[in-house]
Amino acid sequence: MSKVKRNGPCPCGSGDKYKKCCGRLKGEEMTQERVHELLNEQYTNFMEYVAEFHTDAAPSGKAKTKEKQMEEAFNMMNEVFLRQNNGKTVFEEYLDEKGKGTIPQPAKPSVTEWTSLSPGLYKVETIESEEIAKVKDVFSSSLYEVKRDGIPLKDENVPDNPYVMGILMKWGTIFNFIPLAIPNHSSFFKAFKKSLENGNPPESSIQNELEQNFMSYMKKWIHSDLDQKDADSEPTVETDDVLELLGKNIPSDVQASTSYTMLRELWSQYKETYQPKYRKPSVFSAALEYFMTGTRYFNYDRSVTKKAVATKYGVSPSSMNRRLDELKDFAEKN
Repeated sequence: MSKVKRNGPCPCGSGDKYKKCCGRLKGEEMTQERVHELLNEQYTNFMEYVAEFHTDAAPSGKAKTKEKQMEEAFNMMNEVFLRQNNGKTVFEEYLDEKGKGTIPQPAKPSVTEWTSLSPGLYKVETIESEEIAKVKDVFSSSLYEVKRDGIPLKDENVPDNPYVMGILMKWGTIFNFIPLAIPNHSSFFKAFKKSLENGNPPESSIQNELEQNFMSYMKKWIHSDLDQKDADSEPTVETDDVLELLGKNIPSDVQASTSYTMLRELWSQYKETYQPKYRKPSVFSAALEYFMTGTRYFNYDRSVTKKAVATKYGVSPSSMNRRLDELKDFAEKN
């Protein structure tokens, strides 16, 4: 743990110098890591309160897919941090009951800001380190340093899925996405932003539209699902986008094989036959790679797992599996 300089900013995020804030406290040396531990404890305590006294908001634990699990997690956030309950959020109710005086001073500046959270859309600008990423609010262009582990993508998959939706919570001197930031592709973001503008009353802002109808929009974002009426026109993802992304992830010696040529031909025929509408080429690219390397249709050892391929492309195994089943059905019919 790096030692905090007396004249440096306090790691609790208060904005004061360390010597005038947590540096005045007796006892342990206060570091950013320790502040994060205290904030984790505060968040865990609140989740236990929700589970005990607001069971209707707590996740059921019965969701079978990752998409449904994320829906339940964000619905909980919507109910307890964003949605008003008798003039107060559940979190404000919890603070009143707990007493703000019981919150450790190093955690207090961040916890205080948890009473005024809002969902947002962000673009991942840079991966600063294993611990930190920098994101930009697409509405205000404000930049934030965030905990890297709140963005569930490998570094190499960020350029293909640079836009994320989530709820930023102050976490000491940086921010944290709770429960996670949900990534998506640039083509879907453009259509999604258009749908926000379409639903936006003249006197409001698209940020307000997102806040007021958060769960409706979050479900669309999670499933990459927009009706044509939502976005005026359905943006088309070029055929080559799927193959181009696939080519970035398949070794050159494999691309030179007969199997890869057959896979490309299968994709071409599938596209021509069904003309599928999709917004994340990564889902189809992952399904194609697993179709070639993980099924009986091609001559490979099939030791690869669906989870490994899905993770490689930054998609969920269930989304990839749906497209994989479509490709299998098409191959068997032709």
